[in-house]
Amino acid sequence: RQPIALPALLEECLDTARARHHLSGERLYFQKKLPTGDRALVQGDLQELKSAITNLLENAVKYSGAEVKVLVELERLDPKRIAVRVRDQGVGIAPAELKRIFSRFYRIPSAVASRVKGTGLGLFIVRNVARRHGGRVYAQSDGPGLGSTFTLELASDFPGAHAA
Repeated sequence: RQPIALPALLEECLDTARARHHLSGERLYFQKKLPTGDRALVQGDLQELKSAITNLLENAVKYSGAEVKVLVELERLDPKRIAVRVRDQGVGIAPAELKRIFSRFYRIPSAVASRVKGTGLGLFIVRNVARRHGGRVYAQSDGPGLGSTFTLELASDFPGAHAA
């Protein structure tokens, strides 16, 4: 485990996703909601966190349809927690499915899901990475066709997390 600056990690993951999917910065963009001087550091495993964030970005793009518009937000929730939110305007999720989507091998039964490649492991991995980093992950959606927001909360309570 090592100190990881989330802003730099998010920029790297966003650059990779933009290149992979041929998206502009207007289609896949980043917004920081941090107090001045907050370095947004977490103590963790770089590859695990990169994998979790990449999974969230890939899902947001894959389930957006033809008009990809994804916002990634980094927000300080309190002195001990920080959140990465991935908001899309895609196919959305029925309320009954919101907790089940983090189960191993689970894929939402729908026509859209059948056209999108996947194993049903991505969100399961994200959940496990979140737990290993003292956090959690959850999804919000107002229903099918109304987009989704995935929030990855991580512990960031260690010396230097907030200092400039």
